[in-house]
Amino acid sequence: MTVKLNTGKPVARLDHLDRRQKPDVKDKKSSIETRQTDQVKISAFAREAGQARESGPIRDSRRADRIAALKEQIADGSYQPDSRAVATSLLKHILKDR
Repeated sequence: MTVKLNTGKPVARLDHLDRRQKPDVKDKKSSIETRQTDQVKISAFAREAGQARESGPIRDSRRADRIAALKEQIADGSYQPDSRAVATSLLKHILKDR
């Protein structure tokens, strides 16, 4: 068997592989015994974001009104954020984690 990419040129020969070959039972047991468990670490920011998402619909009507107004401005192209304020806020968040 030959593996080909879109170029049509052979990349690797797989004739030497035997699909019926079974792994040695001793090797399989030893690999299971030495296998380590996977771990996932979630940052504090990601946890807060998840909690905010799970909190459900926005309950504060003033905030909901502000978000609706911002969405409207973005949709019609009239939203003009203050680039200095955005940059300052980003830098504060970046430097806070260090």
